[in-house]
Amino acid sequence: MINKTALPAAQSHVWLIGGGIASMASAVFLIRDACMRADHIHILEEFGLVGGSLDGSKSPTVAGYVTRGGRMLEEEAYQKLWDLLASIPSLEDPAVSVREEILAFNEKVKTESHARLIDANHVKIDAAAYGFDNRDRLEMMRLLATPERLLGARRIDEMFGKHFFQTNSGRCGAPPSPSRIGTAPSS
Repeated sequence: MINKTALPAAQSHVWLIGGGIASMASAVFLIRDACMRADHIHILEEFGLVGGSLDGSKSPTVAGYVTRGGRMLEEEAYQKLWDLLASIPSLEDPAVSVREEILAFNEKVKTESHARLIDANHVKIDAAAYGFDNRDRLEMMRLLATPERLLGARRIDEMFGKHFFQTNSGRCGAPPSPSRIGTAPSS
């Protein structure tokens, strides 16, 4: 528990790097738990669009909105995030929490996903463009389906064959690294 009287929140300024969910959550905790003034929290974002991988914008080439790293905000996987959002009042109606606002929006505007992978021009691409074969896909599904407690101290190169590390999967052919196994959703 933070000793709110020990912090000079009225004079302090905080700079957060990146406009993603981590900085947004940090700002909420600073306001709520450390009594930090909101106008003393500065979020620095290189792209000029806040939200990180959760950003969204109307697409001129696609009917609807596109997010770079769209997330399905289902309640079970993101419990801590939903708890945090429940403590933030809506800008439009302070009697309603941001959590309630999002759930109402999701009920009204259903998610409709037509692709898992898109290029920089919002054109659908097949996973084969990344060099994945069926074995790579099966290995990925096996990893995602394995409970965290069963993964233990296994390294990523124990989960995937050599071919996976030779694909253009965003790993750029880098050698296997134990730190790359972090695929569990954060909350």
